[in-house]
Amino acid sequence: RSVRARSGELRADPERVALVGYSAGAHIALLGAASADSGTTFVGGDREYGEASEGVSAVAAFFAPVTKDGSVSTMLGLSGDVAVESAPMEYASAGVLPPVLFLHGTKDGLVPHAPNSVAMFEALRAAGTPTDLRLYDGMAHEFVRLPGMMDATVHDVASFFDRHMVRSEEFAVARAEAEAVWTERVAARAASGG
Repeated sequence: RSVRARSGELRADPERVALVGYSAGAHIALLGAASADSGTTFVGGDREYGEASEGVSAVAAFFAPVTKDGSVSTMLGLSGDVAVESAPMEYASAGVLPPVLFLHGTKDGLVPHAPNSVAMFEALRAAGTPTDLRLYDGMAHEFVRLPGMMDATVHDVASFFDRHMVRSEEFAVARAEAEAVWTERVAARAASGG
């Protein structure tokens, strides 16, 4: 709401607001996106900036704890119904979240990648929500602190946001054209017996 209300001052496009979060911040970013304009308040309890939309166009979630399992709930200080309600995985259904990019190390001992980012990626994909997953082999939690890793991951995030938020229409046209070409080539190959 703040970015939209102050978009002129910030020189921001109020229709292109995205969230990026790391670990617990990724958890908050996903919940913020899931609860946008719903009346449910997980993030920020006030209504400053009046009726401006809370909606976001995309989320990048780095090593995000998304499940309601005991270890993640304990780490975040949550229990009972609150742990269930505040698990981003609970909102991995059609039309709830904008496009989401997950980035996770495969050697994350604090927030394991498989029951978190991988599982939510698969759930969002099944629900038809645009989503990508970047797994970084052998990387532990907060791997972005390692030399060169912040640059590499920021490139992935910028590319994802460009595709889904900045130039989404242009990308959709190019994608449809590419799919048509490959459909034609596959059909021609099948017809020729090759």
